[in-house]
Amino acid sequence: GKEIAQGVSGPIGIMQTIYVISHNGLAAFLFFLGLLNAAVGGFNLIPFPALDGSRLLILMVAGLRGREFDPDKEARFHFTGLVILLTLVIFVTFFDVQRLFAGSLPIE
Repeated sequence: GKEIAQGVSGPIGIMQTIYVISHNGLAAFLFFLGLLNAAVGGFNLIPFPALDGSRLLILMVAGLRGREFDPDKEARFHFTGLVILLTLVIFVTFFDVQRLFAGSLPIE
């Protein structure tokens, strides 16, 4: 549990990591940006409401059922996921700020 929380970075932790890596040359910087892009793309494919993966899953299920889902229900489904994701971003950012002031972000 605690190891996972320490290994997760939000926007502040990612910016700190980019700052540190940028001092290691352009190749390291571009490589990290490529990894970050791949990670965000992979995360987006998770079948969780509000992410593209859930939209793909809904389209596949609708195709198998032969009919589409009610757009209002689907919108509520995605909105609920968005609220959960935004709450997660707030918590991760809070912990990033804590680590920033404690001087213990993953990469210094």
